Amino acid sequence: MAGWGTFAAVMDAMESALSPGPYILGERFSAADVYFGSQIGLGLMFNCIEKRPARSRAREIDDALIAKPKQ
Repeated sequence: MAGWGTFAAVMDAMESALSPGPYILGERFSAADVYFGSQIGLGLMFNCIEKRPARSRAREIDDALIAKPKQ
């Protein structure tokens, strides 16, 4: 809790940071989004953040693109 507050407060701050979205800086993708995404990825990996249906769909899209043969 030191320095970060409660888990709920952190999650609320993360959600509000993306609410103007689709990126942290609004319409511009930046290094902040890469960092932010990596933190979300870690939270999901260690089951600190609840998995949502959108994550499963995004994973399916990524896997399909990776499996697609290069032309």
